[in-house]
Formats: sequence, C-alpha cells, structure tokens
Amino acid sequence: MVTSLARTDPAKLRFKRLLKELHDASAVLTSSEILRVVASLSEHLLVLHSDFAKPLLLVAAQRLAVANADPSDASQLTSSCLSMGLFIASASDATQAAEARAALEKLLPQALEAACPPSASQAEYLAKPLLAAALCWPLHVDTSAAVSVVLAEETFWRSTRQDAAFAGAPKSVARSVGALGLLQAKGAGLPGVPRRVLRLLDLDRLDLELPELILLRHGLLGLGLGEHRLSQQALELAEARSAARGAAAVSMHEMCETLGLLRIMGRLTPDEPLVFDFIRSAVNSVDRLRRGERLILRGHLEHLARQLDFDPGVSWEELAQAPPFPAGSPEAALCLLARYDWFSRKNRAHVSWYRNRGRLR
Repeated sequence: MVTSLARTDPAKLRFKRLLKELHDASAVLTSSEILRVVASLSEHLLVLHSDFAKPLLLVAAQRLAVANADPSDASQLTSSCLSMGLFIASASDATQAAEARAALEKLLPQALEAACPPSASQAEYLAKPLLAAALCWPLHVDTSAAVSVVLAEETFWRSTRQDAAFAGAPKSVARSVGALGLLQAKGAGLPGVPRRVLRLLDLDRLDLELPELILLRHGLLGLGLGEHRLSQQALELAEARSAARGAAAVSMHEMCETLGLLRIMGRLTPDEPLVFDFIRSAVNSVDRLRRGERLILRGHLEHLARQLDFDPGVSWEELAQAPPFPAGSPEAALCLLARYDWFSRKNRAHVSWYRNRGRLR
C-alpha cells in the first residue's frame, strides 16, 4: 500500500497526498490536473500494483477517455501514457482494462506527436509512450515515426547519468530497447531494428538499476538477440546487481519493482533466470519488509505457485505423501513458501519471546 511506501520520505508523502486528492476530488479536477497525478505514477511501479492506486487510475482513464488533454506538456502526456500502459498490462479485470485502453489510445497519438521532433531530449520522452504501446499491443496507433526518431538519435543512446542535459537517458534507453523488443515479439514488424540497436547500444556507458537491466535484457531477447554478448552482459550485470551486499545491496522496493515488471511483461515464471534468487532475497529479508511490499510479494508468490499448478491449500499429509517436485529444487521451495503463505507471517520482533520479555502483548 502507498502508506508504507510514504512512511519516511517527504517527497513520497506529497505523492500520497496527490493520490488522495485525485480520489477525493476526481469529479471536479480538470483533465490537466488528473494528468499531472497520473504522470507522477509512471515512476512508482510498486504503487501501480497496490489496491489503492488502481481505482484511481480507473477514474483517471474514464475521465481522460472523454476529455481533451493539454498537448503542450510532453512530459506529462508521455508519463501518463506509461502509467496507463502499466495499469492495462497488470489489470485482472477485462472491463477495467478496456476502459483504460480507450484512454490510452486517445492519449498515445497526442504524446507521440508532442515528443516526435527529432532531438535527444525528445527521444528520451518517446521511450515512455513506446513502452506503453508495446505493453498493450496491438493498438490502433502508428508508432513507426516514434521508432524512427528514437533510433536516429545517437546522442540519446550515448548519454550517461553524468550528462546533466540527459540525466534520465540511461533509464529511457532501457525502456526504448524493452519497447522495441516487445513490439517485435508481438509482431509489430520492425525491419532493421535489431542491427540498429546493436550498433547504438553500449552497456558499459549505462548505469542501470535492476528493473531497467531486466527490461533491457527482455528487449534484446524480443529482438532476437538472445545469443548476442549484449544479452549475456545484461544478465551478468543483473546477477551482480542482485547479489550485491552492504551499501550497494538492492532495496526490497527495487526488488518488488523488478518482480512486478516481469509479471507485467508476462515473464514472471519459475524458469525465468534470477526469479528464484529475487524471491529468496525477499524471503530472507521478510522481517524488514513493509506492509505494501509484503502484499505485493504475496501476490507474486501465489502467481508463481499457479504457474507450477500447485494448490497452496493442500494438506501437509498430502504434500508429504506426494511431493510435487524433488526436495531441494527451486520449484519445491516456491511451493513450500506458498503453502506457508510466507509473506503474511509476522515479524520475528512481534512474536519473539526474548525480544518482548517484560512487555505487555
């Protein structure tokens, strides 16, 4: 839930107030005000999985589907498209997804037009609507011009986080590659794109976090470059990032975002590389998880159990007599964690006799 994410960070507290503002005053807010709040969601992937944000996005979709957005703010338009795309890809209700899709098909042409003049900064904007289109493809939207602009801007691809003018470019490069790969995998038809991406992409220049590395790797896989060294390099970087310890360790927030991104792309499966490592890391850190992170991880664990055709309600006797997987295997561990409902257990600090001695319970 948003409450747990906004516990200490003042910026996130302001973000929580923005969500509440949309929820309480959705009937009187203008389309541009709704767009502002929806745009802010695009950088909070974990919040998009919460039960608090989804009704708000549905309200926003209903309003934006019948209202005209202000095309002058390319940043808000493109960010809103990404929020809607992520919402549609993660929606379990077909009716809600259809309403949000109507809003996205109205916003996308405006966003692509606002961000299409060829420049490196505009190419950075285009990554968001392209990824939204890729997640929800097929759409009745022409993305060919946007793809051409993104692939034409070498300055954008060669930027680093240290470049003041393009501080967000590395994340946008990962989004662009992810979008191009998803579009190609879904049959959008992008001739010549894999060769162009190979020529432009330089992973050594990009300082990427775990969700971006995973997105970039799946983009390369979608482009048919799974055997190329860049795909292997992206996987190795993701492995190193997830295995880091101490100050460089991946936060549970980042880990939840990574799992959520895999699920949105339809890649959260037991045989996906690193998924078991991500779950194991979260399991070992269960006492440090916040409430919202627990809820989301619980959903991911149930999703993985369904992928394995495992019923978490099975009795212990049945499980002992006919174990579904060999003992010690990652699949067996996932089933056991789902059977225990691991992420709903209390913190040890709350149940430890030693830690609570002398206190009233």
